[in-house]
Amino acid sequence: MCKQDLQKLIHAFFSSRLNYCNALLSGLPKKTIRQLQLTQNAAARIFTRTKRTQYISPVLRSLH
Repeated sequence: MCKQDLQKLIHAFFSSRLNYCNALLSGLPKKTIRQLQLTQNAAARIFTRTKRTQYISPVLRSLH
């Protein structure tokens, strides 16, 4: 799968849903926010083919 198709797939399944419900996320418990952050990190790792042993912060910054 090419990088462009992978980006569309990740956006369709994760980013668009997260952005759509952004206002509802403001009062969630920290545990739920943490789970959403882990899911976002996993999506970024899949897209950039980053290993779990590498820091995710630079990857997220580069995608933003």
